[in-house]
Amino acid sequence: MSIRKCIALLPVEDLDATVAFYRDALGFALHSSHEESGEMEWCRLKSGTAEVMFYNPLAVGDAPAELLDRGRVILYMVTDDLARQRERLSEAGHEVSPIRATFYGLDEFDVTDPAGYTITFGQRSA
Repeated sequence: MSIRKCIALLPVEDLDATVAFYRDALGFALHSSHEESGEMEWCRLKSGTAEVMFYNPLAVGDAPAELLDRGRVILYMVTDDLARQRERLSEAGHEVSPIRATFYGLDEFDVTDPAGYTITFGQRSA
């Protein structure tokens, strides 16, 4: 069981402007994105081994209420063994969410660290 990478997921109001800045000023490339009704809701940018994800909490149609907090930062951990990672955290006494399947092909669960940050663990759906 290992965590392969950690990616910050940051809320922004203008994804187009954010993508333009990271692309034009910092040399990142748009790796993937999700649009709904012609408006970008989420994107992932890469430059070499560096990655960052952004989402617009105002554009996510049926988002959970906590996503609407624009000050919310999420650390996204990609893992090879999601069920075992969740079990290990639960056995250690941490409150973890149920594993959920997402529309973008990943299974995920969340845990909150002692400082109040949400950590989302994800793995490609089988």
